[in-house]
Amino acid sequence: MARDYTKYNVSGVGQNLNKRQLVGNVVRHWAAANKPTFDELSNQFPDSIQGSKGFIRKVKDVDDPKRFDLKNPIVLKYKVEACVSNQWGKENVAAFVEHIKGLGYAVEEVSAPSAEPAGSGDSSTGFIVPGVAAPAPDEVVMPEVSDEVRALINEAGYYEMDGILAQILGKEEESVTCLDFMPFLMGMIAENRFCGEEMSEDYFGQELQIEFVNEKMSEIIAEADDGAAGFGSVSEYKKVWSDLLKVASDPAVAVNFECHMQITNCIDQSICPFENESDMHALADKHLKLAAEAADGMYELTEVINACGTGENELNYKNDALLEECINRGLELAESFDDYRKLCFKDEYQLAKGDQFEAALAGCKKCMEADDFDVEYWVDEIKEMNDGLERLGMATFEIPDYNIEQLRKMKLPEHLTPEWDLSWGSFANIRLLNSPDLESDGFTIHLSLATGHILGCKKENEYSEREYRWFDGEALLYQYNQEEYASTAHIQLFDRSHLMLCDVSWHDSYEDCDDGELPATLSEERFNEIFNGKWFSALYHHIKKNLSYDGME
Repeated sequence: MARDYTKYNVSGVGQNLNKRQLVGNVVRHWAAANKPTFDELSNQFPDSIQGSKGFIRKVKDVDDPKRFDLKNPIVLKYKVEACVSNQWGKENVAAFVEHIKGLGYAVEEVSAPSAEPAGSGDSSTGFIVPGVAAPAPDEVVMPEVSDEVRALINEAGYYEMDGILAQILGKEEESVTCLDFMPFLMGMIAENRFCGEEMSEDYFGQELQIEFVNEKMSEIIAEADDGAAGFGSVSEYKKVWSDLLKVASDPAVAVNFECHMQITNCIDQSICPFENESDMHALADKHLKLAAEAADGMYELTEVINACGTGENELNYKNDALLEECINRGLELAESFDDYRKLCFKDEYQLAKGDQFEAALAGCKKCMEADDFDVEYWVDEIKEMNDGLERLGMATFEIPDYNIEQLRKMKLPEHLTPEWDLSWGSFANIRLLNSPDLESDGFTIHLSLATGHILGCKKENEYSEREYRWFDGEALLYQYNQEEYASTAHIQLFDRSHLMLCDVSWHDSYEDCDDGELPATLSEERFNEIFNGKWFSALYHHIKKNLSYDGME
C-alpha cells in the first residue's frame, strides 16, 4: 500500500507536523488566539471538513473516545473542554489545509521519502523474552497475516491494536492479554512494524509506539508482580523493558520532539532498572536536551521546562542547568501573559529563579496592562499566579476592574432590574437550556448588576446572526419555558474584576453551589426571590425584542 509521508510546516504553529499534529496544533493555536466559545470553535471548524466522524466535540459528549484526542483537551470560554478528531487522511487534510489558509495560516507541505525503516528487510523479526517464551530468536516465525488484517495494520491507530491482535491470534478481543503483545514489541519500536507489516505514521506514529510499548510493559510487569498465571519473573521483564527503551533511544528511532519526550516520560525506576540511578538520569538528560533542541515554540518548550524543573516523576528527576537554559530561551520567545506565567510556576513548583523570575513577572504585568487583555479569560491563571506569589511572600497582582466599555450594552428596564447589593458581586451569568429543536444545548445571558446592563459580545465582533451578539449563540426557549422557565440553569456571580465568586445549580430554585459559596449576606431565600423562572423568561424575551439595537441605553 502506497504511503503518504507528507509533513507540514505552519508559520507560528509548528514544523514537520504529521496530519494529526497539523490539525490539533492549528485548532489549539486558533483557540488560544481567539478565546472562542464552543459554538464559535465548532462553527469555525465544521464537521464537513473532517467528514463522517465529526471534527470538534465537547469532551463530556464524546461517545467514541478512540476517534478523538482526549489526552489534549482545549479549554474554551466558560472552561468548556473540547477535543479534536484524530481521524485524518490525505483527502480530509487537504480540505483542512485549504480552510486554514483562508484563516490566514501559511502552510508548507514537506514531502518525505517512504524510506524503509531500520531492520525492515527481515519481516519475520520478533522479540522473545529469555526464559519466558521458548523459541530462540532465530526460530521465531511471525503468524500468517491476511490481506484484510494487513490493510488494518497499515492504517491502524494505537486504540485498534488489541482488536487486530485478536484477529491474528484467533481470539476474542476481550481475551487478548498484555503478554500476547510481547513477541511484537521490539518490531514496533525498532521497525515501525507489527507482525512484519508497517504501521500508520498518521494514526500511530513513533511517539505513540513508544508510549504504547511502555503501557504494555507496565501492565506485564504488574501482572508478573501479582504472580498471574503464564507470566515469568518481574526481573526478566524489567530487563526486557530496559533493552526496549535503549532501542527507542537510538537516533534512528527517536526522530522528533514527541519521541524524546515520550522516552523521558518512560523512565520509571519501578519498572525499568538500569545498573544505577545515574544511568537513568543520563538517559533523561540526553532526551530532554534533544527535546529542548527540537522544541518549536513555547508550547513544546514549556513541556521540557516542566519535565526538568518540577521533579514530578518516579526519579524525582530535575535538571537545573537545562531548566535555566530553557527559561532563557522562553523569555526570548514569550509574547503573551500565558507564555510568561508558564515560566514562573507549574502547580506548586517555582520554575524561573532570581533575575529570570523577575523578568517573567515583569512580562506578565506588561501583558495584563495592555488594553486588549481579557481578565475574564485568564482569571483562573491569575489566581494560580497569586497563590504562588503568596507562597513566596511576594506582592500579588492587582486585578483591574472588568472593562464593559469594550462590550455591547443593553440597558435593563426598570421592571427587570433587581434590588441588588454590590457586596454580592458586580456581574452575573445565567446559563439556560435551549429548546431541543436546536443543536446547541444552551445559551447565556450576561448581566452587569453594578451598572444595570445586559452585556453582549465585544463591539468589534460583527456576527451575521444578531442572537450571537447577546446570547453567545443560538437561543430558543422550549415551549414550556416561554412564560416561566422551569428547566435546569446555572448562575455564576462575579466580583468587579470578573473573578467568579460562585457557580450555582438551579432547578426552580437554588440547589447547590458547584463552585465557591454564596456571598455571606445573600441568603438562599433572597437568591430565589431574585433568580426565578419568570425573571429568566422575561429577560430572554426582552433581549429577543431588542436584537436590532447595538447599544440600547
